[in-house]
Amino acid sequence: MKQGKNRPKTAPDEMNTHQQVQNDIARLRMKHQIKDLQGAVGRGTSMVSLYIPPRQQSVQTAIRSAQQRLKLYNHNTFPSNGLAIFCGLVASGRDKERLVTIDLEPLHPIKTFSYLCGKDFHLDLLKALCVDANEPSYGFIIVDGNGALLGKLQGTNRKVLHRFAVDLPNKHRRGGQSALRFDRIRREKRDVYIRKVSELAIECFLEDNKPKVAGIVLAGQAGCKDDLQKNTMFHKRLRSLVLQSFDLSYGGEVGFDQAIDMSAAVIGSTKLKQEKELLDRYMTELSRGSNMYCVSIKDTLEALEMGAVDDLIVSESLAVNRCVMRDPTTEEESVEYISGMEEDTKKGDDRPMEIVEEEPLLDWLRDNYQSFGSRLTLVSDRTAAGRSFAQGLGGLGGLLRWSVDFHDFDTDADCEDVDCEEGWCESSNEEGTADGDFGF
Repeated sequence: MKQGKNRPKTAPDEMNTHQQVQNDIARLRMKHQIKDLQGAVGRGTSMVSLYIPPRQQSVQTAIRSAQQRLKLYNHNTFPSNGLAIFCGLVASGRDKERLVTIDLEPLHPIKTFSYLCGKDFHLDLLKALCVDANEPSYGFIIVDGNGALLGKLQGTNRKVLHRFAVDLPNKHRRGGQSALRFDRIRREKRDVYIRKVSELAIECFLEDNKPKVAGIVLAGQAGCKDDLQKNTMFHKRLRSLVLQSFDLSYGGEVGFDQAIDMSAAVIGSTKLKQEKELLDRYMTELSRGSNMYCVSIKDTLEALEMGAVDDLIVSESLAVNRCVMRDPTTEEESVEYISGMEEDTKKGDDRPMEIVEEEPLLDWLRDNYQSFGSRLTLVSDRTAAGRSFAQGLGGLGGLLRWSVDFHDFDTDADCEDVDCEEGWCESSNEEGTADGDFGF
């Protein structure tokens, strides 16, 4: 008997989904560590970056400042993917420095030994190892009358490979007897421009006459991208990789983002496409007002406690900490969710609250989402939909299993401090009269 398309997930499928979520979280943690290291600036060449491949542990004498950290590892405990060590004196405040030593295991094996010094940490190799090697990469060529951009997309990692501006003359009817000469000059400059884009495409997307990408997306103004695809300088191997071409309103990085959004259905089963489909479902429920969604930290966590969240959506840029606070006078504990900007305000607050426990909300959700029976999906801010979700909707939400009206919870909370009897509530206003009798 043929199996239907909507067959239930088997145990291996659930295991693979859980493993994929863990891989995404590990990759996001690595990105956050890279971001923290990027902000570290020292004096002179005091910042040391050390990359050690898996089978090259005999480098303990290579650098004295990392010696103590290296002693924590031996032949049996050395990480299977190698080890990256970053150490140096980081400037913190006026004439102050603090010693920073960080060791971590990359997501993929380190290929070459590197020992680099400078005024900041060298993170290019670590960024390259943070990319999901199982995801295919796609090339993008954005070309219009103002310039060209060549980029690459792998998973949710978007990278600009090369970009340049150009000043092409426009068509006009002026010139009189010189009109033909002006038109010839315009076409010559346009041909030189298209030839340069073709040469850069070979440099970016071909290596030893073999393609480095699974496909290429052309986008930009109709005339420029069509001329590029028809140009004889455009390599035939690259021409065969062109998946689709799109007309864009903008060029540059804005056009790059727009091309990524428009090509989501073309570039296969990438993680970016899955993110876009999930966010489209979320935005559809949001626009319908069907109460089959939750938004904001408060509503999402209430829905999680109810077991109503089917798909939990979290932005990679979510910068909120989950803090367990204690009142020293009453010994009562409460949970507060504080963003980075609010944290400084809380520290200056006059309330004598003590922080008992503090961790990023993203880490807490990673450890507990399965206990609520939900699926966790991390979405990046690389697309317009991802940025709208992170900036406009707070970066946390979900799709529900059943309809939930969160206004009912707000109404119940408002009724806790008033007298409720026989299903109706009565409270006093400033005039000393009860709501409902209007003072009569």
